[in-house]
Amino acid sequence: MRFKEIGGFGGHVYLIGYMGAGKSTVARHLAERLNMPHLEMDALLEERFQCTIKEYFALFGEEAFRSEESTLLRDIMAFHVPHLVSTGGGIIERPEHIDWMKASGTVIYLFATPDTLYKRLIQTDDRPLFSADDRRAFRARYRRRHPRYREAADCTISTERYTPKEVSERIARFLTACGPSENDAYKNGTKRGN
Repeated sequence: MRFKEIGGFGGHVYLIGYMGAGKSTVARHLAERLNMPHLEMDALLEERFQCTIKEYFALFGEEAFRSEESTLLRDIMAFHVPHLVSTGGGIIERPEHIDWMKASGTVIYLFATPDTLYKRLIQTDDRPLFSADDRRAFRARYRRRHPRYREAADCTISTERYTPKEVSERIARFLTACGPSENDAYKNGTKRGN
C-alpha cells in the first residue's frame, strides 16, 4: 500500500512507547507496508551528537537531551513529505512534544507491561535511563509515563500479543479505516503532508 492511498489520512505517523516496546522493529515493517520514509529519532540524535545517547546523557544530562530532542522534532514537523517516525521513549516527557506530534500527524502507542519491558531491557546495556539493578525506579518511571503515552495516542496497540509484523498490519488497518477525516488533515490553514 502506498502512503497516498490511505484515504483521508495525512501527516506523519509517530510511534511512541516505553523503551523496549519494539518501536524500531515495528517501524521497519510498517515503513515497508506503507511505503513511507522512516526516521529513527535516537539514531538521528546520535548522528548529530557524534556519540551515543548514553554518552550524551552522561556528559550533559537529561534536560540538555530533551532540548535537542525538541529541536529535532520541530525539524521533522517541517518536512512536507509524511514520514514514519520512531521516537525515543521519553518523547512524552515534555507536554509540548505531545501537542506537536498530534498537530502534525497520527500518534501510535506501542504498549507492553512493565514485566515484559524489563525482561527485554535487561538483555541490553545501551539505555541511559535503565539500570537492571534498580527495578523500583524503572517501575516508577513506567507508572509516570504510561498515562502520558495514553493521552498522546490516537491508537494503542500491544506488542506483547502480536509479532512486529502483525503489529504493523494492525497499525496499517487503523490508519486506513480509522484515520482522521480529510478535514482533520488541515491544521492552521495548510494541509498536512503536502
